[in-house]
Amino acid sequence: MRCLLKIQVKLISLTRFRKIVYERVEVTELGKRVERPPTKHIRTFEVLGAKVILGRDTFKISGRLISEARLRSADHSDTSSELRMLRGLFMNGFDGMFTVSYEPFNYEMRLSTASRSIEELGKMFSRMRASVHAGFPEAELETLNASSEVVLWPLGGPPVLRYKNALILQRRQGFSAASFLSMKPDDSLDIVEDALENALRSSAESGCSLRFCVPIKSCKGILHALSLWTERRRISSRYSRTYERLMKKGLHNSRGELIGYNLRESAELEEFRLKYERLDSNAGCWTCSLIIVVIGPSEKDLNQAYLRQRNNVEAVKAAFSSSYGIKLEEVGLLSLGSVARSILERKIVDFKKAHMTSDKLSLLVNIPRPITPSISYTPRRNVDFGAFDPAELKGNGIMLGYYESMGRRLEVRIGIEDLPLHLAIFGVPGSGKSTLAKALLRRYRELGGPIMVFDRHGEYINEFDDAMVLNTDNARINLMDHHGDPEGHAKILSEVFTMAWPNEFGPLVSHIFRRMYFRYIREDSCPNLVDFLEFLEKSLDSEDLMLLRSGKARDKLFSLVGRLSELTQGNIGKVFDVVSKQEDTMERLLSDTVIFDLSDMDTDRDANIFAWIMLKQVYDFRKRRKLSKGLPHVIVCEEVHNIAPAKFEGQETIVEKMLKEMRKFKESVWLIDQRPLTVSRDVLGLCGTIICLRLQYSSDVERIADTMHLNEEQRLKLQEFKQGEAIALLPGISTAIPVILQA
Repeated sequence: MRCLLKIQVKLISLTRFRKIVYERVEVTELGKRVERPPTKHIRTFEVLGAKVILGRDTFKISGRLISEARLRSADHSDTSSELRMLRGLFMNGFDGMFTVSYEPFNYEMRLSTASRSIEELGKMFSRMRASVHAGFPEAELETLNASSEVVLWPLGGPPVLRYKNALILQRRQGFSAASFLSMKPDDSLDIVEDALENALRSSAESGCSLRFCVPIKSCKGILHALSLWTERRRISSRYSRTYERLMKKGLHNSRGELIGYNLRESAELEEFRLKYERLDSNAGCWTCSLIIVVIGPSEKDLNQAYLRQRNNVEAVKAAFSSSYGIKLEEVGLLSLGSVARSILERKIVDFKKAHMTSDKLSLLVNIPRPITPSISYTPRRNVDFGAFDPAELKGNGIMLGYYESMGRRLEVRIGIEDLPLHLAIFGVPGSGKSTLAKALLRRYRELGGPIMVFDRHGEYINEFDDAMVLNTDNARINLMDHHGDPEGHAKILSEVFTMAWPNEFGPLVSHIFRRMYFRYIREDSCPNLVDFLEFLEKSLDSEDLMLLRSGKARDKLFSLVGRLSELTQGNIGKVFDVVSKQEDTMERLLSDTVIFDLSDMDTDRDANIFAWIMLKQVYDFRKRRKLSKGLPHVIVCEEVHNIAPAKFEGQETIVEKMLKEMRKFKESVWLIDQRPLTVSRDVLGLCGTIICLRLQYSSDVERIADTMHLNEEQRLKLQEFKQGEAIALLPGISTAIPVILQA
């Protein structure tokens, strides 16, 4: 125990680690010099005998300035991607570390670059980013802010002491052990592709966390020439041995003449020949170390944490030995501190280093495909969306974005003549669907097009300087005005009330409503909602109506009065409190930019009723006036699942009827929502233009994929889109196409 305490004094204690000492130190950001930044951005602490200084996105340890980036996503389609990345890094004299981390339900890939000066570090970091994109064009790199968590991430946490041949880490609920395994490839080792992926897959079954750390540094000058010479000698020696075996095992005739070869060894001989030819003077050579950090689960007892770690270490040894065909060595107590410190400094472990060419290193420094859903990483796919004739793209219309293919960038526009075929936009929150809708509306306004927006959250009220903003204080609709078609008006109102109160407004109530409405308008020349309710209440005491002699009918009439009276209360009551006709008002609304601010409605149902009634008013007006002049009129419906929910599939609602009938009146309805699954399939099928941004749930992907006729790979791509990426199905184009949206 005394020995244990003595070792602990040399390392950092937990109390000391948590105590952050602030100092005024000159630190510079990447790309620009900052003379004396605020004290709160600079922290210092010690770990494993090394002093660490934290800047904003750079940290300094043992004189090495280090910046680190997380690979958030990358495309896996090209097997030579890692080799192209390494060639770019080699040309720029890279010095840093590549780390692949596996934890339960999380993959993480990080790249660190180091330098002695802040100016050089900025250049190296930019070159590293460019090299990654050279190998993975779709890669997304995230620069990490410097913190103690970033510095200690390769180890798995703050070390508190060494215990036997493991490093003990402090966790929130106890301790965990970290062991270090080294892998030094010998001359006979042939690393196979996807070996790291297979090793991680096997190690995952033990339930531990792994860090596969590969500190690398490009060889220059004499060291580079020596590495090339050594590699040539190695390949030449293996070529000679294989050739001798081939000759001995060859097929000979009775006269001793060679007439055939062993096919497997013959193919191996050809492989060595090709490797030798690729080793020209431009081939990159690297000095590297291969260190695997095995981090066990958290335990309350220190000894228990170590014992559980032994099983994890053996499981990882077996997994990597099976994948790479080489035995791993566990770092002992005497070397433990220096190896751990080298990993923290993101530099090569001197007594565990090896020399490799870029070809061989690319099989080690590769990006495995996740075997489980990952929080930190999303694989990206280059998916073929099918060929189409670029001449099918519209030359005029509303600018949507760009289609990129074969080095060309083609404009994608929504044709003005296609707007009456209606449009749908889907995407999860944060994917940019509202931003896209606003951008499309602004461009359409620049063309002189009239628009009407049902704004449920007040997002559009400040988007247009010349917009007419209407809310419950100044928007008025006469709910009872039939515009010369009482039967059609009563039927549509009945459908609206059925959607608003589906459990109460059944066939009998609808019948009673229509009969009472016809009787009311014969007696009142200026119908309005308040007078209609008074008429219904008087009818309850009347014995003249044969319809109400049934007790059930009278109960349904009571229910009807109760529900309609809700439309005279609150903010929705102010909207329907009007007597006059609105022919001139409607004509003005359909020729300008109008925003209906529904954010002050008391309930979603009130907002739904307003939208349904307003759509009905537009439909009636267009039906009376026939074809409109000028550009199509656009109606935007956010959160369309409220007014066209999936539960009404199979029933022809007012929304479906409008989409069918109003295209001939040059009305364009834009439907915007987060989840296609919640929108009626009947309504979705009536949209000629569908724009889909990133989706999250598989059920939503299936719904939209069936509508847009996407294959399996294209469906998976919908869940990987970054902000500003989408897939669009446009009228006149035979296939859906990927689009880079224009902001």
